[in-house]
Amino acid sequence: KKVEKYDANSPIDCDLNRFREAFMDKDKLMETGTNLLYAHQLMLGLPMGATKPWLEWIDVPVKRKVLISRSTRYPSSDEIYLLQRNAKSVNFMGTDLEEKCFRDCTRMELPRISITNALDAAKAICSSEKFIVNGTLFYWIAVGMGHPDIVHELGVDIPTTHFFKENMPNIKYVQGARFLK
Repeated sequence: KKVEKYDANSPIDCDLNRFREAFMDKDKLMETGTNLLYAHQLMLGLPMGATKPWLEWIDVPVKRKVLISRSTRYPSSDEIYLLQRNAKSVNFMGTDLEEKCFRDCTRMELPRISITNALDAAKAICSSEKFIVNGTLFYWIAVGMGHPDIVHELGVDIPTTHFFKENMPNIKYVQGARFLK
């Protein structure tokens, strides 16, 4: 709901790691559907839902048609990226290792967006018309800001970034060679 500057004299009153409890309790697992957002909301005593963006959109001009970001953690589909092979204005955002792995898997060499923190990532995400991403911090930044066109590479058997109760028309899910929505 809000962000405040940290005051070393004020104790922190919540443990952000408690979201993991939702995966250890059958009832909580069913209630959250394994969705990470819902797991965090449940543990913090907040109502579960993603009815509106919860991060402020950064007003930057659109610089690229497509931004791709892919971590090595939950890959499931090289095909979704290969569809962008001949597209114009496509960039990659990620670490040196992520870029190397992406090139190895897809044989695509894309101009890379250099970032140093989550704010840089948010600005790059906002400056794209379409964002293709797997289950990473960058995915959650895009969801949190309500990016208008997210293509999400959903990890196999790890649906923590899926199963929103709300209709999320801005997110298309792909797993392997299958579009799920």
